[in-house]
Amino acid sequence: EESKARTAEKPRRAQRRARIEFAERTSPHPRPASCGYDQARCISEGCFGARWRRIGEFIVLSERRDGSLRFVIGPYWHYALVHTLPAILLPAGLVAGFILPRMHWAVAAAYAALVAWTLGWLALTSTSDPGIAVRVREQPPDRKQWIYSDQTASWRHVDTKYAIECGALVEGFDHVCPWTGTAIGRQNMPYYWRFVLSAASLLVVTLGLVIAFVVREKPFH
Repeated sequence: EESKARTAEKPRRAQRRARIEFAERTSPHPRPASCGYDQARCISEGCFGARWRRIGEFIVLSERRDGSLRFVIGPYWHYALVHTLPAILLPAGLVAGFILPRMHWAVAAAYAALVAWTLGWLALTSTSDPGIAVRVREQPPDRKQWIYSDQTASWRHVDTKYAIECGALVEGFDHVCPWTGTAIGRQNMPYYWRFVLSAASLLVVTLGLVIAFVVREKPFH
């Protein structure tokens, strides 16, 4: 199954690479006063400080040498920081402080690994490029596969949608998740589902440990 998935993914990557190359050929040169904006991408106005730039409502934290995005956070990054992280760390901290010391060390190690696993997938989902599309100013030859986007003044592929809250085109756009703080698209969708699965597992394990602790220790008697 993994080999089939990899085989099916190769044409998609080739198509995306071709669309990026086409956009780079047909897009104008960057403006001098644009804080390093790459005009091949669907970009809105404004800069975030002196070091980071915006693509719509996305904040680009780091880029690779080839211009691809390494770390990007979405418009609801503060929600993930203030709500999602405490929702994971607070129960985990209470379990680690009151329940795990009474359990076998292997249980504590497994629980710590599950918490770290969940936080890792959350970080990858929240900071990965969801698939921000490049700006295409000229109509591509394959007209049936492209639609003009008035919001970004760009042609978009049929599998690319405009994320209103993010102000940008996202390939394979599914939804905007406040819990992860960003849009969920083709590129971070695998991370997102792993985060959902690990978070659900952490919830079940936490409840199980609490129930086991209450039954075993009977703290209310």
